[in-house]
Amino acid sequence: MLCFFIVTIPCNGVLAYAYPLLARFGYWGLLVILISFIFSIFINKEKNRQKKVRSPVSFLLFFSFYIFWLFLTYFWSINQESSFYLISYFLKSNILITCLLVAMVKDQDQVAGIMKAYIVGCLIASLDVYNVFLHGARVGEELVNRYSAAGVNANDLGLTLSLSIPMIWYIIVTQKKRIWSLFYFLCVPFLVVAIFLTASRGALISSIAAALIIPITFFKQSTRFKIMALLFIGITVFWVVNFIPSAIFERFAGIPQELQEGTGSKRIFIWHAGWQVFQDNAIFGVGIGAFPYAINKYYGGITVSHNAFLSILVEAGLIGFILFIAMLISLLNRIIRLPALERDIWIILILSWGLGAMSLTWDYYIQTWFLFGLAAAQVSVIKRSIE
Repeated sequence: MLCFFIVTIPCNGVLAYAYPLLARFGYWGLLVILISFIFSIFINKEKNRQKKVRSPVSFLLFFSFYIFWLFLTYFWSINQESSFYLISYFLKSNILITCLLVAMVKDQDQVAGIMKAYIVGCLIASLDVYNVFLHGARVGEELVNRYSAAGVNANDLGLTLSLSIPMIWYIIVTQKKRIWSLFYFLCVPFLVVAIFLTASRGALISSIAAALIIPITFFKQSTRFKIMALLFIGITVFWVVNFIPSAIFERFAGIPQELQEGTGSKRIFIWHAGWQVFQDNAIFGVGIGAFPYAINKYYGGITVSHNAFLSILVEAGLIGFILFIAMLISLLNRIIRLPALERDIWIILILSWGLGAMSLTWDYYIQTWFLFGLAAAQVSVIKRSIE
């Protein structure tokens, strides 16, 4: 059931459009899973005792402190209605997905299964991107040259798909059945082309970071694996060059100019306004979810931060920001002690997420907390297997 929910994370917008009932499972499924998990603990006490893993205590401790502080900011929030909405979302989604992954994932096969479920969700979302592209529908302020899945922002989708690249590589490297390795190799060009079709500059940078996992681990593989990998890298390049509209490449090439004249400069103004708000409320912040309303004084409008780290700094203040960074450092401290392959995969995943989060408001997105929760689960199961 947990894997089914993970499938809905990348493609919930598509499901909401095509299958509303399935989308509702994406909203409330975690509560059902939590109840089922608690029930199973009482039914299978002995079995659970045998599979018990050591939780990443430092990560969970800072995670708890950070969440508690976020909730506490409600009492001095400048917009308590927005704060209440985000607190409700954290309660039913982000907190549950993080804790359930740490509690329910007991071995490496389950970690791989969760990754496969996320990849399937990305494939479903990518199919809708291709459908939109083939029918000529477009998204974005200019309504040209950008394609996304139904109900999903193109930038958010691009980063969501980018995170699947290291996961696919991990599955390929650890996959024993060649037929399935071939399938996951085929997923790479399929998803990379979909990322390019979103025309998201942030996703492009994150994808480049995600793709670093290939050269990092490439020379440790067998000759047959290297030949297969080079073949599919060539296929990916061929598909990108021949199927991506030239206007998208022009959009990517215009990044420096866009920083001065386009949406890039708008984001710089937003960040500058956010920094001014932070200086006014440095210690305690303006309250969870209140960033869009707080910057109105300096920006002259209501908009999101387009930077997860700035969002945390402004909304939770220095105290919340320090707790978030401490949580991230505690997780990375455990990740660098993993075996080489898992260590490289998770460092690249966190790097890719971090680069994307610098231009997106992903501090409250479920993808962020899914990633942190799965990383913590991987750390736990590997430590148990070593012991």
